[in-house]
Amino acid sequence: MEAHSDVTFWGRLSERLQNDPFVRERVIREIQAYINATEPDFLSQMNPGDGHSVDQGELNRFLTSQERNETRKLLLQYLIAFIDELPTREKTAGLPVDPFEQFKAFIEYNLNLLREGDVKKTILAELHARGRRGEADLQHRLQRINGMFSLIRQQVDQARTGSQSDFCLLLQALENLCILWFYIKDDDLFRIRRCDVYLFQLARILRGKYHCLD
Repeated sequence: MEAHSDVTFWGRLSERLQNDPFVRERVIREIQAYINATEPDFLSQMNPGDGHSVDQGELNRFLTSQERNETRKLLLQYLIAFIDELPTREKTAGLPVDPFEQFKAFIEYNLNLLREGDVKKTILAELHARGRRGEADLQHRLQRINGMFSLIRQQVDQARTGSQSDFCLLLQALENLCILWFYIKDDDLFRIRRCDVYLFQLARILRGKYHCLD
């Protein structure tokens, strides 16, 4: 089951990746460069000689943001690794980390962020920024967001055994989570996070490769 959103534009972004190996390799290199990009170091930006102490609230916000960004990058790394093959329970038995369970946990983490106070404020700010259709439209959009959240939660919960069909469920859940953020951002490419576009593209590629779209 797909999230109720027009993904034609986003689908076109993925078509060439599915059908053209050269384009796919180029984009994967771009994503790998994004993953390896150095994050800004909060403490290095502080001048110990300027007489100002580190603001604890600002430091906490930085660390929270860093954790969230790192989790999204780990999702990208998993998706790139899955391009070669999906891990099976037989092949991963005895490993300290189960790739299926960790991949699922990362998706759950990003889904649950939608219920965090600061993220909820960001969502409301995005919806109010549209400011075009009044309170009734705002409530409609919030109901739609809640409905998409419930759909994604159901898809994640249904993936339990690590089978290929379960990986398909998780890939669909991740794709729908990206679609949800596209909706929140009003499909505005200038406001949508680059990593969400990458996650959507890779999830769609993998869903095609492993016949999840059949």
